[in-house]
Amino acid sequence: MKKLSIYWKTVVVSITIILVTVVSLFIVVSILTPYLTQEIQKERFNEQIEAIQESIEENGINTDELEKLIENNLYFEIYENGEMIYNSITIEVAYNPEQNNGNDENSFVIPSFMDTDTLEHEEEVIYQGNAYDLFVTKTITFTMNESTMLLNKILPYFLIIGSIAAILLSIIYARFFSKKIKRLSTIMDKMKEKDYKPNNKKIDGDELQRLENDVNSLYSQLLEEITIVNKFEEERQLFLRGITHELKTPIMAMGVTIEGILAKVDGYDNYEEALNDCYQELQSMSNLVNEILDLAKIQSVKDVGTINVSEAIDKILEIYQFSFIDKHISVNKNQMSEMQLTIPENHFNKVLSNIISNVTKYTPEHGKFDINIDDKCLRFVNTVQANTDIKVDKIFDAFVTSDSLDEKELYKSHGLGLYITSSILKQYHINYKCWVEDNFFYFEIFL
Repeated sequence: MKKLSIYWKTVVVSITIILVTVVSLFIVVSILTPYLTQEIQKERFNEQIEAIQESIEENGINTDELEKLIENNLYFEIYENGEMIYNSITIEVAYNPEQNNGNDENSFVIPSFMDTDTLEHEEEVIYQGNAYDLFVTKTITFTMNESTMLLNKILPYFLIIGSIAAILLSIIYARFFSKKIKRLSTIMDKMKEKDYKPNNKKIDGDELQRLENDVNSLYSQLLEEITIVNKFEEERQLFLRGITHELKTPIMAMGVTIEGILAKVDGYDNYEEALNDCYQELQSMSNLVNEILDLAKIQSVKDVGTINVSEAIDKILEIYQFSFIDKHISVNKNQMSEMQLTIPENHFNKVLSNIISNVTKYTPEHGKFDINIDDKCLRFVNTVQANTDIKVDKIFDAFVTSDSLDEKELYKSHGLGLYITSSILKQYHINYKCWVEDNFFYFEIFL
């Protein structure tokens, strides 16, 4: 049985179930049919007795009414004071003068009944004060022996027809489900090779159809996940190449500087200036490594917490207040309502720090920086240089920076600030958008 395919297993199981059902039904019918037949005869006999009794009680010995109640195999007699005054069956015998013996009364033949094949009943019926004795007898026309013989004759045909029907129906049943299972197997083979176009439309049907729907849904989800993973892999490769470039360039610059100092090459006589250049490159590399470490922590750990937006902004503004003073940037904070965000404090502080840090770097002297808080979004608006070409679809990529950096900066930016900001907001499913309009840069974070 274990080696059989599901097709033949279904055939065998279906035939077995149907045959067991048929045989069980036959046994039950064989046992109950004689008794049920007898019970039906008794119920019908009692109904006929009640009809005769009601006719006598209402109409007396009215032959016309009583004849309406005469049925095959039913015989009843009515007696008054011990004398029969009515019977339901009278068979007249041909008159023979030679055997008359002076008796002019017609002869009647009363059929005899065996106790085992008849039902009998006797009772007294009253009509207008007159008492009548009613005797009713009925022949059981469908006996127990006859019912058993009938079933025995039916049995061979019953089994043959039942077996043929069971085999045909089972083969159809098995072929139906086998076809569906083979279809699922073919679909999965194509899925292995990614040569199957998923059908996301739900089709109503049985369990196998629902299974096919689930397989299609799972395959579609898997393709989406593969696309996302491939995209992440491409971004990772680009990120690693960017890191390699950002680290390799300062290392080569420091190597050339130190080699020039050691070789006492012309132009490297000023050790203090050369060492200062190396120090700035080291600070730039240290900043890059710290940002990469922060990004790794953010992507690997997702804390849970709620932050008060207004309070967090005040803390970050306090950190950058001297940068705003140096560039004479006016800062205005307009709070229309309290905003709560489901994000850890340290992660949201990183988002605000990166945004406000960019504002201090790229807002020109005597520029404006407005922060608006309402029940829908958090908006940052800062002045930018006229005709500044800001590609809003690129600024959230890694290692994207502006070429117009302040020469007073201690070390250069590596363009990971907004990349980290975007990564944090996406991780906590917080929507955002940015755009440039009328020499102003807009950045909005939505609830």
